[in-house]
Amino acid sequence: MDTPDTFVHSVHAISIVSFPVQLFTIYCILFETPKAMNSVKWVLLNARIWTVILDLSLTVFTIPFVIFPALAGTPLGILTEWFEVPTSFQTYFVFTNFFIVMVNHFLVVENRYYHLFAKEKAWRHFRKPVIAFDFLVTSTYMIPIMINVPDQMKGKEFIYKQVPSLSSEIKSMELYVLATDYNLFLAELIFMAGFLSIQVFSLILLNRYNILETARKSMLSQQTMMLQRKFLLANYTQIVSFFITCFIPYLYIMICCYLNYHNQSANNFAFICFSCHGVSGASIFLWTYKPYRKVVNAKLRELISFMHCSQRPVVQIHISSAVRVPSLF
Repeated sequence: MDTPDTFVHSVHAISIVSFPVQLFTIYCILFETPKAMNSVKWVLLNARIWTVILDLSLTVFTIPFVIFPALAGTPLGILTEWFEVPTSFQTYFVFTNFFIVMVNHFLVVENRYYHLFAKEKAWRHFRKPVIAFDFLVTSTYMIPIMINVPDQMKGKEFIYKQVPSLSSEIKSMELYVLATDYNLFLAELIFMAGFLSIQVFSLILLNRYNILETARKSMLSQQTMMLQRKFLLANYTQIVSFFITCFIPYLYIMICCYLNYHNQSANNFAFICFSCHGVSGASIFLWTYKPYRKVVNAKLRELISFMHCSQRPVVQIHISSAVRVPSLF
């Protein structure tokens, strides 16, 4: 697991499984979303598209091979191998895209809050500026880090001393050193994670509070309340999946930097976990939203029926050519 080739093969295998599932999820959102969910349809689609982009960036486009605790690594994807895209741009793209996906999770929760409870409240005046500000911060938080990228020759000398256990194979690669000082990098990541997490969980609590208040006052029918609860629960399950597959590796990275601990197999495994967030999120999405679960079940029944028919044994009838003809003599 610690070699570049093994890592590349692993993430490619994930992409082979993940991409068809992601495409099917997009198909379900576009063509199988019931009219009752039209208000959230395009927000769900936007969130899924950004998830696919992050997925492909980790498994096909960039494939970041990092050597934490050093803030250095090299991309092994097609943007490097085929198109020679600068590593600095790929670094910015991956780190920015990760938090853009998180902003889109916020948008799904916010969409439910606005359409269910806040159309006549003060939030309707602030929602668009807040969303625009979130995208602005997410798109620019990496700029201070990118401006302070060290001289690459000096940076490599620093990381060779910092991580003396690097193999000769890794040392021979075109490593890109993002920083030699953790302080700014960790501060930026902690700020972004906290900034967006507070927003997401605040709206989750607001949705829960308003659902309970609406139920207590009997302002909506029991059936409508049950549908909204199921939808919100499905959405929260997706968010939990995102946090498990992304923030556990994220926490590992910060601990590695803080303790100056290097384990290349663990580094690669952390990014493999990142790469699994798309297929796990899509699977949960398809299973927890009832309209899409019905489509999945129908497609599975069709597939099983097709396979059953194709494997049905063919009965061969042999007709003997020897026909006895009565003799006239």
